[in-house]
Amino acid sequence: MRPVFSLTLLSALLSLALVSGCGLFGGESSAVEKSDAGQAPVVAQQQEPEKPAPAKPEGKKSKAAAAKAGKENKQAAPAAKGRKTEAQIKGELDETGRKLAAQAARTLRPSKGARDVRQIGKEHIGLYKEVDTTSVTTEMRPADKLGMYVGIVHYTEKVHECRGADRKTALADSCPQVGKGQVSEMIIYDGKAWKY
Repeated sequence: MRPVFSLTLLSALLSLALVSGCGLFGGESSAVEKSDAGQAPVVAQQQEPEKPAPAKPEGKKSKAAAAKAGKENKQAAPAAKGRKTEAQIKGELDETGRKLAAQAARTLRPSKGARDVRQIGKEHIGLYKEVDTTSVTTEMRPADKLGMYVGIVHYTEKVHECRGADRKTALADSCPQVGKGQVSEMIIYDGKAWKY
């Protein structure tokens, strides 16, 4: 029986404290008003008066600070707008396509610096490929998800071949172009940048 009595006493004290607006339970006597006819108390809203901002002295320092703040606001404005326009995304695709073709030109094998020389019969054939970086074109198509795009980068690979009676002749500086091939690579825009 003893625990029931202590719980009853505790609940009675808590009820009394809440109704009276005790400071321990978040109540303040100035913020609580009782309405007529014994209804629940109404909490009055307290408003603090607005303090005017201190005036800044006019001068060279304040003008420089204002100009710096203006530049920061202009730089933050595009980021605050959110998504990029399709024209901006297409521009980034064109730039990424040029970078991708330049990377292909550096890593393509056999290249002019690392030719593939084969002997067929008594003749030596030196073969290499090069990327025509001026032939880069791009296409952009919307993907299934909003804000995502698929990009297709097209460029041309030229095939050069030198023929000679010996290996030295097959490794000549300039070889005539004997063919070309169109290369298409797909990349994706994930909402932030083009990934390849």
